[in-house]
Amino acid sequence: MVDIKTFGSVVIFILMLWFIFLAHIMILGAILNASVQEIATGKIESRRGDIMSLIQKSKEEK
Repeated sequence: MVDIKTFGSVVIFILMLWFIFLAHIMILGAILNASVQEIATGKIESRRGDIMSLIQKSKEEK
């Protein structure tokens, strides 16, 4: 009989590896998306809600 603690540890380890794999896939997708956009348009445009605009907006409100 397999110890439930060992089985739980193995399952958690496999889940961690799965999430790391998914994170790598998402990062590669973002890189591919940015590369295709740069090739198609010649430049990469930031979105309206980028971090710096949010910081500036919060400073203006104070």
